[in-house]
Formats: sequence, C-alpha cells, structure tokens
Amino acid sequence: MRYVQGMHGGELSRAAASFGIKAENLTDFSGNANVFAAEITRRLCRGAPYPFINYPASDCGGLCAAIAAHEAVQPENVLCGNGAAELIWLVLRVLAPQSVLFLGPVFSEWIRACNALGIGCQIITPPAEGEFACTGEILNRLWESRAELAVLCSPNNPGGITYYNLGNILAVLRTPRVLVDLSYREFLHGKPEYVWHSWPALHGARGRGTEIYSLHSFTKFFCCPGIRLGYLVGERRSIAGLAAQTPAWSIGTFAQNMGLAFLEHLDEYWNSLKELVPARYDLGANLWRMEPLDQELLLEGPNFFCCGLRREERESGRKGRAGKLQNELLRQGVLVRDCDNIPGMPPGFVRIQVRGRDDNEKLLHALRKIR
Repeated sequence: MRYVQGMHGGELSRAAASFGIKAENLTDFSGNANVFAAEITRRLCRGAPYPFINYPASDCGGLCAAIAAHEAVQPENVLCGNGAAELIWLVLRVLAPQSVLFLGPVFSEWIRACNALGIGCQIITPPAEGEFACTGEILNRLWESRAELAVLCSPNNPGGITYYNLGNILAVLRTPRVLVDLSYREFLHGKPEYVWHSWPALHGARGRGTEIYSLHSFTKFFCCPGIRLGYLVGERRSIAGLAAQTPAWSIGTFAQNMGLAFLEHLDEYWNSLKELVPARYDLGANLWRMEPLDQELLLEGPNFFCCGLRREERESGRKGRAGKLQNELLRQGVLVRDCDNIPGMPPGFVRIQVRGRDDNEKLLHALRKIR
C-alpha cells in the first residue's frame, strides 16, 4: 500500500484510506494549525448557536470592524473572504496581472490560480542551506523583475523563515503591487517582528507608487481549518473594487460570529504560545538527533519544522524520497507533509507540525525505527 499526497496537507482521511486504517488511528503532523489553541476554539464553537434562518451579512460589517480595530486600520481597508484561498483567486482574477513574481517557497494555491487564469509567474527561491534568507543575489534578482505583482509569505510556509529585512525586500521590488501573506503573523506576538508584520508598517515601508496588500488567515493561529475565514487589508479604493467582484453571502453567519469570538478571546489564544514555544524547542532538540534527517537543515517555523532529508537522499537524483519517508511513517501511524509538490521548494523536505508531548513522542519513536 502507498499513499500519494494531494495538493495540500491535512489529508488525514485520504491517507488512512490508502492504508486501510481508521483516521483516528493516525496522528496528523501534516497540518499547520496551532493545536495548542484547539481546546479554546472547541469551547467557543460548542457555546455558539448555528444561525440558519436568515441570510448572512453580505458585507461582514461587524467582523470587518473588529478586524480593523485589531489591524489598526479602518473597516473600509478590510475585505473578508471564505478562507485565504478564495481571496487569492479573487486578487488574481480582479487585478489580472500579466505576470506575478513569487518569493519562494510559495503556497501552491497561488500557482494553481495563476495557471487556471493564464497568468505568467516566476518563482525566485533563496537557498535552503541559507535558511531561505532573502539577501544579496536574491535581492538583486527581485530588483530585476518587471512583474506586475509580487507575492511573499512571512513567516514563510513551509520554509519557516521570518524575513527580518522586509523593508529591504519592499525597497528593491519595482512591481506596482505587492502582496504579503501574513497568515502566520499572530505566532510572532510578543516579538518586535509582530509590529513589522502589519499592513500599516508595510504601507509605510513601501516604495514610491507601490500598492501594498496583506493577506491573513484565521485557520493557522486559531486552529479552525473547517471554518473557512480569511481577510485582506489594502487601500480603500482597491478593497472596494475587489469587494464589488465578490459573490454575495460567501461567508456564513456562523463563520462571521466565530471570527468575532476569536478576536474577543485573543489574549487566551496568545497565551497558547506559552505551551507552543517550549514544545517547539523540545521537538527541535530531538529532531536534531534523528537519523533520516539532515542536522543542518532543520528549519524552525512558527509552529512547524521544515526538515531536509539526509544529503545523500536529497542529492541522489531519485525523486520521491520525501514521499518514501512519508509512507514509512504512515505505516507507524504518523502523517507528515511531503514538501516535494510545493512550488519553489527544493526536493527532499518534509514539514512536521509541533504538537503536544505524547504526539511528539509518537513521531520521534517512529523516526527512530527508520534507517
């Protein structure tokens, strides 16, 4: 039996079916949500009624106001969407750039949308050996691009890097529009980078004549992949133009209400970082000892590790080595993310979510059995 991963991670049921086992017998490390916040979200969802009688607020007015207060902007600067994925397709369809420049690695939904809409794209990926840092030659290559839209993600998924030099990156980009995916921004709370990673800060650092957008997802930090909710922040006129092209009622009332509840309980969610941070440290210290992985390529993300396989595996010229490791772990009841199908990602990497102590021990036990 063999599992062939689809476009995205988190395919627990599909992976279980491939091996003829029950999904509840698998531990899923392939996702990227904050599992330490799961109990908060579960409690809030259980306490909320599911309104089904009336149509949802088509403009998400209450939620946009709450998001605007959180982002230090006006409600007119905010557009909500049925997950960040819907907003990705909306941006590309409405802005209709002839070409898009991506700082890799990049979320595959961007490339899928570009291909479907006939938009040309270029991916520039910094070396994994430098932890995907965007410096030197990479900055020069960004400067040389004549694309109409540039897209980057910080903290990056799956590369893990938080770009400390966002201002430098924005300064060299000569694209008329730049979109920064800030889906993992809340994991930076309490650090100086949290302030840099906001639309007002990006707007202030942009080059002359450059229009800035920031993309946000509730999924990751609030641990709610099943509640499709994301938002975009940008200039009022641009947001109004995008809003005019969205279908009515794309976000249900329950999702809007939960978005409001998440923001009202932000302090609780931020407190979940007190559990996440030591768990991430302990997991990283143990992954460093695992034989299938390259000690030099254990890249720490906000709530995951991007792990390179041993050099001889990555440079063997044989494709699918990450998928082979994924399947070997699946046989032991553990699912990780094979990164080989992520655009701009070099071959031979897996992404491993940070989970609780018992789950992490199960993963480490499975890795110890692989030679």
